[in-house]
Order: sequence, then C-alpha cells, then structure tokens
Amino acid sequence: MKTLLLGVLLAFVSVTVVHGQTGTGMNLLKFCKDGQQPLTNGTMYSAGYCDGLVHGVATTAQMTHSVSIPDDVSGGQLQLVVIKYLSDHPESLNESDTVLVLRALMAVYPYRK
Repeated sequence: MKTLLLGVLLAFVSVTVVHGQTGTGMNLLKFCKDGQQPLTNGTMYSAGYCDGLVHGVATTAQMTHSVSIPDDVSGGQLQLVVIKYLSDHPESLNESDTVLVLRALMAVYPYRK
C-alpha cells in the first residue's frame, strides 16, 4: 500500500502543470511567498496553488509513513517550512515542486514509529 501511494505521489509529479510549465521549486517559492501576503485577485491563485500542493503532499506522505506531522501543525506552518527549505536550497529550485515539498517535510518531520 505504501508503495502504491508513493507511486501515486510520484505520478502526480509528472502531471503538475503551472501556466503550461512543469511545476518547479522556483514557481512554488514565488507562489508560496505571494500566498503569505494579504489575498488579492493577484495572489489568490498563488495562495491556492501553494496550499493545495503542500496539503496534498503532506497528506499523502503521512499516509505512506514518509513523515510524522504533529496534529497541531497548521497548513500555514507547513507552507513556512516549505518556503524556508526552498530558500535554503536555491540549487534545487529547477526541480519538481512536488518532490521539493516532500523533501522539505521529510527534513523537518521525519517518520517516527
């Protein structure tokens, strides 16, 4: 089951599209930073994309026992974890946004049995 869910997550990587481009860390960093600002017509898409991707990866990663995220951690906190990871790893910003979110969450919330 874990392998199947991880496969679904990795398949999602191959179909993530942002304005006709494959989702990259560079795009995600911009979207997540924009999403931290007061919502306007210009930032709603960014906020929704960041929140949806981070939430989707976090949920899948927990189901596959890839991470252990405490129940009291908010979606906003998870987004801040991702922003920090992306900011600290500029050499990876050309990589898939989904993979980078997973790496960020695994670095901060490793799986604990």
